[in-house]
Amino acid sequence: MSRKRRSDPPKYRQIRQKLLALAIEEKWERGHRFPTELELVRRYKVSRNTVRQSLADLERDGLIQRRQGQGTFFEGNGGQGNGRHFLVGAIVSSTAYIYTEIIQGAERVLSAAGYHLVMGRSTLHSPSDRAEAAARRSWNPDGFLLELWHPDHAVDMARVMGELKGSGTPFVLLNWSSEDPEVSFVTPDDVEAGAHAGSYLVANGHRRIAFVGIKGHTPSELRLKGFLRSAAQSAVAVPPDLLRWCEGADSQWRSGAHAATAEMLSLGAARPTAVFYFNDEAASQGYAAIREAGLSVPGDISVVGFDDSQISRALYPSLTTFLHPKDRIGEMAARILLDRIEDPDSSLPVRVTYTCKLIERDSVRNLAKEKHLNG
Repeated sequence: MSRKRRSDPPKYRQIRQKLLALAIEEKWERGHRFPTELELVRRYKVSRNTVRQSLADLERDGLIQRRQGQGTFFEGNGGQGNGRHFLVGAIVSSTAYIYTEIIQGAERVLSAAGYHLVMGRSTLHSPSDRAEAAARRSWNPDGFLLELWHPDHAVDMARVMGELKGSGTPFVLLNWSSEDPEVSFVTPDDVEAGAHAGSYLVANGHRRIAFVGIKGHTPSELRLKGFLRSAAQSAVAVPPDLLRWCEGADSQWRSGAHAATAEMLSLGAARPTAVFYFNDEAASQGYAAIREAGLSVPGDISVVGFDDSQISRALYPSLTTFLHPKDRIGEMAARILLDRIEDPDSSLPVRVTYTCKLIERDSVRNLAKEKHLNG
């Protein structure tokens, strides 16, 4: 990891968020009288200095106004402050199962800092979606968390990133990397994970190893890159007929993973002894195809997935997979974005890459050990 994870927000920022949550819950209008410092000390059981820091922070952002001799009053977003609206837009895949935990991680950090997260979809290629994106911009988010799920959206995402850079609006890529030197991102180390998958299967005695991914999907391509690198280092050849690409978004690639597995199983003696799938959902389709062919996991075919999702634990036998740092990605991306929002003069991009731990379960057969025991 190239950046250290921070501790929880300071106490005064936590109190700041609680005050904003109270304002939302009780539907305070502009001009509502704020509790006194003493009332806040008693309510939240913190020092008077912490309360004063929280109030100073709120005043600086234009959320409260102190009137000498009258008290402190709530301004909502009506004050001038520093022009912030305390909104962050998140444009991510509406179907990828990993995003529940990624967004939960981001929300924890943003909420503690007094920001609200506005969700949108990453399918920006249709006119209706472009209108939706325009509407989101009219809400004036202070920054964006962005994810590109499918290669068909690359042109539109490049356009969106260009517009954001042109307007000076900060953004961070989620679960995705970029070669643009000005772009910050937080992502798993897909190349290293792919290399680990290859070396792990080779160490378990497998030589006919296949890969199933999505065509044009950057994480798939990076995992394959690492996989092929480790295979080459082990002098294991991976023939083209064992590299399979699914096409399309949403349910289309799922059926493609099933079909790709079925086709490889029909190769007879040339079929693979192990398959590395780009994610757990694709691996579940592989399980189905293997079972339909009258074969078993791992007796006939060993399987490795990616994400350590609930699917991996629900499959039988349980799936060996890689732990996707979903929660940590969301948290770190939100922290980086907040840094950019609060320090707009900072131009240095932050790039965080997390190592993915292999979770060994029951879906890989150790052929090397069996060979040794059998002499």
